[in-house]
Amino acid sequence: MIDALFIAGLACLLAAAVVLVRALPAQNVAFIILLLVVVEVAFEYRYDPDDLLDGSMFWPGAIILLRTAVQGLLKRWRQRRNYGLFLIGLTSIAAAFLELFFDSPNTAAVRFCVTGVCLLFLTPWFLQKRITTSGESKK
Repeated sequence: MIDALFIAGLACLLAAAVVLVRALPAQNVAFIILLLVVVEVAFEYRYDPDDLLDGSMFWPGAIILLRTAVQGLLKRWRQRRNYGLFLIGLTSIAAAFLELFFDSPNTAAVRFCVTGVCLLFLTPWFLQKRITTSGESKK
């Protein structure tokens, strides 16, 4: 049975998709969301197989929205060499704190690691790629 938490998770995921679509192509957004949902379903199944649908839609949206918020915080340091690593690290820390607040302290460290690995893997899909008139990619 679908409950209110699942609907709220879908709303969070939809909000995250809208935020991503403003800057990225639809196929990148679809891949990012699909991979985060698959990883989250595996995570939820490992720790709480009874409530599989409850958090599996909320966390992918929360991770994307947390990443967007951390991007806003780090905007000033965007040209620094380690900007991407700080973005991944701070987003993972924020997700771990959110896990502490919503769920159990036992899984906060795992949430930190899972978020970091997912964001590290998804980095190429988060990058904006623009084609110039000469056909070369512009950074």
